[in-house]
Amino acid sequence: MIHQALLKKAVAGRDPVLVEFIDKLAPAILIHFVTIPALGGSGQSVPEDPCIPVDAERVPLEKLERFSLKDDQSMVTHILNGIFAGMRLAEKLPPAKALNETERRLWLLGFVAHDYTKVYGIQINAGNIPVIRQIIACLGQRMNFADFWSEWETYLDDVVFLAQNTQTVEGANLDVMSFTHLQTHPRRLEVLRLLSSIADILVHVTNPCEVVRMGSDGRNRAANLHDKMNILFGAGQAPRFTFHQLTEVRGLISNLINNAVMRALKAQSCEEFLFFPNGIVYLAPPQYSLPNADAITEDIWSHIKTIIGDSEGFGVRRGGTGFVASSALYEIVGFGGVLKIARRKAMRLSGGYATSRLYGFLTGQSDNDLLKQLGNDKDLVKEKQIALIQEQQLPDDIRVDRLAEFLTFVQRAVRDSYKGKADVTPLLLATIKLNDVVSNEEAMRNKGGTAFGWFYVGACYVKQNPGADEIALEELMDEIVERVLEWVEAQDLKTKSASAIEDDVKDYLQSTLEIDGLSQSQKQRLRFTEELSSYLKNKGEKRPFCSLCSTPYQGVGQEATEIPFINQQYSNKNPLYTSAILRGVCPVCRIEMILRRVQQPGAEQGNKSVHLYFYPTYFFTPETAAVIKSYLNNELQDLNVFDFLRYMRQNGFTSQSLVDYEGFASREDGHRYTISSPHYSEHDAAGLFFCALRPLGKKPTDTDAWIMPVLYGLALPLLLNVKVVTTASFVPLFSTGTEFRETAVLDAPHSFVRHVLGHDRFRVNETDHYLMRLLRLYDLHLDVFAEPKDMHWPQINAVVKDVVTDPLYVFAYYDRKRRDTSSDKNGKKKEKESNREGIPPWDIERYFDIYYTLGGEPDMGMISETVNAYATFYRAKYKNLDSAYAVLKPFAEAADVIIDSDPKTESDDLRLLVAGAMGDLMKRIWSNNADGWDPIVMVKGATTSREARKAASRDKQLAFADLFIERVFNQYCNGDRATLRERLNRLRSAARFYYLQNYGRQAEPELEAVENE
Repeated sequence: MIHQALLKKAVAGRDPVLVEFIDKLAPAILIHFVTIPALGGSGQSVPEDPCIPVDAERVPLEKLERFSLKDDQSMVTHILNGIFAGMRLAEKLPPAKALNETERRLWLLGFVAHDYTKVYGIQINAGNIPVIRQIIACLGQRMNFADFWSEWETYLDDVVFLAQNTQTVEGANLDVMSFTHLQTHPRRLEVLRLLSSIADILVHVTNPCEVVRMGSDGRNRAANLHDKMNILFGAGQAPRFTFHQLTEVRGLISNLINNAVMRALKAQSCEEFLFFPNGIVYLAPPQYSLPNADAITEDIWSHIKTIIGDSEGFGVRRGGTGFVASSALYEIVGFGGVLKIARRKAMRLSGGYATSRLYGFLTGQSDNDLLKQLGNDKDLVKEKQIALIQEQQLPDDIRVDRLAEFLTFVQRAVRDSYKGKADVTPLLLATIKLNDVVSNEEAMRNKGGTAFGWFYVGACYVKQNPGADEIALEELMDEIVERVLEWVEAQDLKTKSASAIEDDVKDYLQSTLEIDGLSQSQKQRLRFTEELSSYLKNKGEKRPFCSLCSTPYQGVGQEATEIPFINQQYSNKNPLYTSAILRGVCPVCRIEMILRRVQQPGAEQGNKSVHLYFYPTYFFTPETAAVIKSYLNNELQDLNVFDFLRYMRQNGFTSQSLVDYEGFASREDGHRYTISSPHYSEHDAAGLFFCALRPLGKKPTDTDAWIMPVLYGLALPLLLNVKVVTTASFVPLFSTGTEFRETAVLDAPHSFVRHVLGHDRFRVNETDHYLMRLLRLYDLHLDVFAEPKDMHWPQINAVVKDVVTDPLYVFAYYDRKRRDTSSDKNGKKKEKESNREGIPPWDIERYFDIYYTLGGEPDMGMISETVNAYATFYRAKYKNLDSAYAVLKPFAEAADVIIDSDPKTESDDLRLLVAGAMGDLMKRIWSNNADGWDPIVMVKGATTSREARKAASRDKQLAFADLFIERVFNQYCNGDRATLRERLNRLRSAARFYYLQNYGRQAEPELEAVENE
């Protein structure tokens, strides 16, 4: 079980009782409570449990509907968050109140059981202790309490007392005389009760600030926590709750802010306690000093510079005429940092232009010039270039490319970054000791912006130093960087004007941050006015401004080196009559996008990436945050959908099978080709986690892009007990998990998803149902269309359209599959793959499950009625069950008669036509002139005359004719013959499945000797 394995890692080294709890009880909690809402839900009743007393009152639907207005929180999260938070508080209790091992076990079981009414969907008077005792005893047996604590039944009343009194607002019963078998002293029970009550208050906290001030729902949890903490720990000795909170959440930059504030508060002896996407709650000493806001912003900016400056893949890209650097890079890491990044980029080059560039230097002709001369013959162009380079005895290996591209970039970077006519060419030639070999004019030779001269410089260097390896080349580049920086300083060159990214980002960091209720910026109240003024000014002056957010900072046009998504032709923030195709972006969004490019490579929109954002419900504890970190850093991998569906078919399409499946975690043959996620440090906080999934293939479609994200988006809430938002948006849609009620949100998914699931938001107790519906659809699609190297996902759009229109298409798709597999690619018939029973029983069961899951009528409706009707007088012989014709004779003949009849035929006449066709068929069968047998007429040992049996059979035939005309023709096909003709194949396929399931394996009785009719 993935979640349990991750929880074990998270609690390793902690209290042995907590470790044993995760080992023994976590599996039952994760399986049984995963779809039970502790808060929120869809308003549906919990399924009845046989161990609940018959007189227990069910929760009224009106109360469940009111309950559903709250934000989702699964019972698993409710229990685990409360336990982890409570155990951390228990570790800080003063010696006189510290819990011994028995008390810790008792407290854990009491908290697991405290929401027994929600688990079973019942309400009970608090004074009815005998019934409550019975219910909790039943719950303990179901959850295997004895595996965790063999003596638990001896302490049953103690568990009941804690479960009953965890909540103090409703349902409490502090009358210890009602609990007749208590084993724990009431004073110790009071300590345990207070600890449970505090933990239960905490699991309802939806924002960090609620531990200090009134909650958004009007509940004063802060005062309640303060009072109970003072009672539990003693006045003046209780740890103080404090917090920091962000006004908005962007992603990686928000995590950096959280981490920086956490480091600053840890230096003040504050301990991180609860993690939210928009902040952290801490356990603080009674007295501590607030950290300096300027120091925090400097720390954040320092981390931003380090992350970007140490990047191996961001900032400099190779264009057609040389390296291109992000303009923001100069402001973030400085000129020297840019040169170092360019050096790393150059050393990673693997393909080269050296041959064509050297040819251009020697002849002045570019590749395009040669192509025009040689009739676009690329091979001939290459041959001519190589011949000349070899004739001149110039090297053209990858070392030439690396050095040439780096030198080109350095020369251009100095020219473009500083005022005046700064030319660093002589210095570069002197540094590599070629100033006597290559002139400045030769080094600068180019055509159309393509540098030829620096490639010649690179070739000359390699020619003079044939033994230069990668280490020598890298040392040379480092020397060049050092000499250039010294030269720039000596020349006292002034940089050109640039936007103040650092100042704007620091201003944003302070304006978005609140610590212990105090804003870190004096301008926060003016922010809306500044944003509006900036918008109106930029709009009027046609300046670029941010298309992603509303910050008041000046925007710039997006650069290809920075943006993680493709340019947009239209933006509602650009005037329609302009030709601009690039959106604007503010400094804050630039930094966020750059961080994504650095820490989440491969998530570009051009790859059709879809993002998964993991939100806590309502917060992460250090343990549950460690679970998500470990999963994204180490466990998440590409899912083998074939293996997964095979496993689900074998074990059942249930939430328990899902949580037991190990394929969502890493294994020896696993890989992460399609997954891109930032690496989350084990030592840093993170309240919002995310990753991106991209489809495989050279030209993936939008359908391909959404197949796996939808599956993950519905499965991971059940596997990891988090909220998941699945979206193509680069920007998080929500700041916290309490900004949306549902557990799973699919933001603007592909149309096939909405068609098959019906909607795109799912509550905690309905996510598993819709996931199984999706998996059944995938199972059907892969069974029919998939090939070893191509799953043909775009075909699923047609499948969805068909099965949503009419679930009977499910059976028609099986017949299509059989037709497709009956011939190989050359159209040659394969050897017949069938058995005497027709369709294998496992396929029958599987396709019926798919049919019912995708919305088929219970008991197949009209199909079951019509097949049952003709099965009373006609059965196919066992040897012919593999023949659809033999199985469906009455059904098919009735349909053919109606289709071929005159549209003007009266209903009574049509009835006689169908009944007559049945009579003719059965006459042939009675006389052995057609295959089949009549269970009324032909079974040996009948006590009535054959004529009487024939009359009874004719009555059944007439009843079948009436039923077929009414249910199939009039109702299902609206009395239209063309509709019946169009739908006949799916009707036949469904009828065949039903017949084989219900009659195909019945023993064929001994029949009477045949007589002439």
